[in-house]
Amino acid sequence: MVNVIGGWLDRASVIQLYCKSDVVVIPSLNKSFSLPIIESFAAGKPVISLNALPMNELNSNEYGWLVKVRQSKIVGDHEYFIPDIDDFVGKIIDAVEDNEKRILYSKKVSEIRWKYHYQFTYKIFDYLITDKNML
Repeated sequence: MVNVIGGWLDRASVIQLYCKSDVVVIPSLNKSFSLPIIESFAAGKPVISLNALPMNELNSNEYGWLVKVRQSKIVGDHEYFIPDIDDFVGKIIDAVEDNEKRILYSKKVSEIRWKYHYQFTYKIFDYLITDKNML
């Protein structure tokens, strides 16, 4: 079963979706905080995301799927990453069909989840607190 989230969900519903999922697909095309990756890891779920910053600082082909970026485009002040659609589809098919890999990745994510949750969150807050431009 595939759940597509197209609107706002309360916190309890989001947690339930993570817990019910086998894999979380994060189709974000721009640089974002990557909180969904941290939340997925906290639930012990492997992730499919783009192989672009900051997503590839958290996600890895060792315990998830990184989709190739075909190109990047700058629109205004924002950089957007255009995925290689064939690679994206291939990663989704692999995640659905390779049950052993999915289980292995879930175990690996469960082993590292708090490390990433703590370190990444600390790094972001430290950056926000110390960056003079943010004040």
